[in-house]
Amino acid sequence: MNKKFLILGAFGVAAFAALTAFGPKQDAQKAEIDAAVTSQLEEFRAAQQAACDERVAVAAKTKFDEYIATMPAPAPAKPTAAPKKKGGSKGPKVDPLPQPTKPKTDPQKDRGGTTTPEVQKKREGTITPEQQKKRGGQSGSGNGGK
Repeated sequence: MNKKFLILGAFGVAAFAALTAFGPKQDAQKAEIDAAVTSQLEEFRAAQQAACDERVAVAAKTKFDEYIATMPAPAPAKPTAAPKKKGGSKGPKVDPLPQPTKPKTDPQKDRGGTTTPEVQKKREGTITPEQQKKRGGQSGSGNGGK
């Protein structure tokens, strides 16, 4: 019987430990641990970013100084004669009027050039302006006179 009590007691202790280890307190502890790890990680990232920014600034400054050292010295600027101002005033300044722009032509009206009667006469199978005048009975409506 003593064996049964020992086995039952060991099993009871193991069950109690298992049930209390995975209870609702564990979720709260996990949240606390996550918050602590996140805060430390953010501090570490900020420190590393500041160190990186400092290294980049130092490297950029040295490269800029090297570049400036390799540049030739600028030539002195030639003095230019400044226009002399006369003492009298000529009145208030007025902005010039805008120049009128040419009216835009309608692109549908532009046909890419006009043909002269001489050019029309040289073409084969075309009607000359004289023949067009003789036809006179047709209207320009395009319905064939119907």
